[in-house]
Amino acid sequence: MVGLLREQIDVTQVQIQAGVAAYSAVLTLENELATLEASLPALEQKRVQAEDLLATLSGAFPADWHAPNLSLRDVSLPATLPVTVPSDLVRRRPDILQAEAALHVASANIGVATANLFPSVTLSASGGYDNTSMGALLHRKGQVWSVAADVTAPLFHGGTLWFQRESASDAYAQARATYREIVLGAFAQVADSLRALENDAHALEAQSRALHSAAEALRLVRADYEAGTVGYLPILIADGQFHQAQIAYLQGIAQRMQDTVALYAALGGGWDTEP
Repeated sequence: MVGLLREQIDVTQVQIQAGVAAYSAVLTLENELATLEASLPALEQKRVQAEDLLATLSGAFPADWHAPNLSLRDVSLPATLPVTVPSDLVRRRPDILQAEAALHVASANIGVATANLFPSVTLSASGGYDNTSMGALLHRKGQVWSVAADVTAPLFHGGTLWFQRESASDAYAQARATYREIVLGAFAQVADSLRALENDAHALEAQSRALHSAAEALRLVRADYEAGTVGYLPILIADGQFHQAQIAYLQGIAQRMQDTVALYAALGGGWDTEP
């Protein structure tokens, strides 16, 4: 786009010298050129950040790793993208599995705290006689039985055991709320990804039509130029419009790929139900 604008400026300056164009046309083109050139550093920064991220994901330092030459033609989408997915697929997500395990632990802690409320006591019984006369030994009233309690844990802790159970109950309520929040967030991500893929398909279809129209317009203008019916400047303008349509089309493809990856992540590994 920068090269095309520079060429347009050169052609327009020649037209100004010939007296067939106004100087304001050059100023307009120079403004567009400066705007495009100002966007180049940001694009370069995004490219560098993408390479650094790929290096990190590859387990290497950015200075020791360089991205391979890739094209969007080398990356293909799945043959079919789902419109709906079963909810069981979301349960495979690591964050849901972790929250579910934490909920089980919190529930078990309530049972442990409840069991601790019952005192641990060892009961023992001993028997004997409280009368030493031979006649009284044969009578029941002369026998004595005692039951003693060997307490291995104190019965009362000033309410400590009860409060420990309440703490375990509160921890379970928190784990349950966290689990619910994570599940709802996961379902929202899946719904957003599915809707994004649907919108991407419509947008990409429109961008494909725009690209085809721009390419056809450029072909016709070139044919008119070869026939001598138009000048060279309309070719540059039509070529610029074609490049803009091509950039929009490539951005649509990239966005659809990103949303496809987002759906994979939201489902915890894709929508394939086979093990």
